Amino acid sequence: MATSSSQFLFRMLLPVLLVVILASAAEGQRPGCREKCGNITIPFPFGIGLRCFREGFEVLCNHSRAFLAGNRTRKGDSEGKLAWSWSLMELASISVATSDARAYAAVSYRCSMSENTSSSLSLRMDFAMSSKRNVLQGVGWIVDAQLSYEPYFSAAADGFPCSVPESNYLDRPAGTNGSCVAPFPPDNGPNEIISLSVQGNDKNRWWETYPCSYGMLVEESVYSFSTPDIRGNMTLLERYPQGTPFILDFAAGNTNSCPDEGRLPSDYACVSGNSSCANATTRTRDFPTTRTTITRGYVCKCWEHYDGNPYIPNGCQYIDECKLPTNPCPNGGICKNRLDGYDCPCKFGMKDDGKGGTCTDVFPPASKAAVGAIGGILLMVIISFLIILYKEKKMKEFYKK
Repeated sequence: MATSSSQFLFRMLLPVLLVVILASAAEGQRPGCREKCGNITIPFPFGIGLRCFREGFEVLCNHSRAFLAGNRTRKGDSEGKLAWSWSLMELASISVATSDARAYAAVSYRCSMSENTSSSLSLRMDFAMSSKRNVLQGVGWIVDAQLSYEPYFSAAADGFPCSVPESNYLDRPAGTNGSCVAPFPPDNGPNEIISLSVQGNDKNRWWETYPCSYGMLVEESVYSFSTPDIRGNMTLLERYPQGTPFILDFAAGNTNSCPDEGRLPSDYACVSGNSSCANATTRTRDFPTTRTTITRGYVCKCWEHYDGNPYIPNGCQYIDECKLPTNPCPNGGICKNRLDGYDCPCKFGMKDDGKGGTCTDVFPPASKAAVGAIGGILLMVIISFLIILYKEKKMKEFYKK
């Protein structure tokens, strides 16, 4: 009985244990290294402390707040009213599965109350901005947000604006009242300086009601415009005291692309079995004389049907989808695991495929009703026949007495 009870308990806890194991693998860190800073999980190649991170991926933990050691934020203004100062870039989250990190960027602003005040922003980053998932967001009655980027040690710079010119508030097209969005150009890369500022050449006649204009580097769809954001002095800053979240794409390799299989460097990042190397997204930049294509390294990925951290030994673990708490065959199929995935054959009496489609009954409803009716009649006949046999048996026993 004890053995049977233990087996039953193990079966009941297996889905929970599997989730814990997969979560541990996905958040993998080197032995003896901290896995968290506050509520933020720090997976390798990022790390806190000596020998716990790959070069360029150091994280500093100040109580419950995590910061990227090699990336800096500088705030100030061009008018000399606010002193320029560098600070560490705060982290919001890290994902080895998607090779990105969320960080916070301060909101740049220009306000006109009794006198003009402004704040500009510079970001110095070792990782590349995600051109697909970040936008430049402008907010204000009048706003001319400007974002520019340039490589380290270079005088060349590119940029783009997001503008809301002054006009009658009611005459503006729907969705443009006090807000503008500009997509991020695809030609940014690592080792660049991002500068964000709000220009103030136009006079704001409505400064008593709408004193501030803002520029934000932000993950797409994070910010939703609200009219109260442009009323009052620096009201938008109260919504984002840490800054607005944006996405950084990281690459682990120091080479321009994945190394050849037979010539792997000693610091090759993809150390887990069941993992492979993938080239990071290339970037292009137009110069006056030529177009240059530059890759920014490589990333590591677990194979399909494996999950975890490819940057640590044994980090990618096989997934038995049929043992996951969530049913991978929700359309009437029965999960059958196999080496390279799973299948969802339909239950008895059903057809099609429960994985690529929906299992349906072999017999249509009308046929099922007819079969059910016939089955009911046959059951009644059988019951009646059994009753007759029973009565005959009793009668025979009575007369024998």
